[in-house]
Amino acid sequence: MVLDSVRALVFPLPERISHFLSVAQCFLEDRAPIVSLLGHLASLERLVPGSKVRSRSLQWCLKKHWKAVSDPPWWWVPPSHLCLADLSWWMEPGSCRDGAMQWQMSSVVTVWGRSGLYIQ
Repeated sequence: MVLDSVRALVFPLPERISHFLSVAQCFLEDRAPIVSLLGHLASLERLVPGSKVRSRSLQWCLKKHWKAVSDPPWWWVPPSHLCLADLSWWMEPGSCRDGAMQWQMSSVVTVWGRSGLYIQ
């Protein structure tokens, strides 16, 4: 991940984004199982604003068409129109690069040292 301490944002690495986009493209061409796609979406969930909502339709599609106990991980799951719409959102150029706020900045900073003293 890439940290922007000035704006208090965190971004996924560019390599991670490009790998995800190649997996998503393979999924659209019926060459990658939805399980691998969901793994990438889950890893980006906290780094991409709005991603949780845009992953739900793919999760429901997987739940409906794939049984983890009996079906192999490469099992093909037919994507719904909502899945395809959400996936196209993920593949838009700015979606994965907006950055997510990971902490709240405070004007008061407390630092504890070994002696237990603090500076405020």
